[in-house]
Amino acid sequence: MTRRVNLAGTIGAREVGNLAEYCTRVYATGERALLLELSAVTSCDRDGLEGLTALTEGSSGLTVDVAGARWGQFLALIGSADVVDVRALHGAVRALVGRA
Repeated sequence: MTRRVNLAGTIGAREVGNLAEYCTRVYATGERALLLELSAVTSCDRDGLEGLTALTEGSSGLTVDVAGARWGQFLALIGSADVVDVRALHGAVRALVGRA
């Protein structure tokens, strides 16, 4: 059975740090899968996006899937980014939203 975590509000460095620590503890219990429900997330900054991406790529050892990710959660991040970073951010968001 996959464990589910419902996230809400803004996701930044502190939140993904706590989430990564939680994933490490979950992995230590023998669980191997986690679902992150993002539908109640209002915004996500660069640190949040990078942390979520790392988790979905297996950084914790868990298989992490996401649900409820939407473009609107990342618009402020993309809108405030340097033009040279927009393409990479767009790709990272597209990968995360595509998993949802």
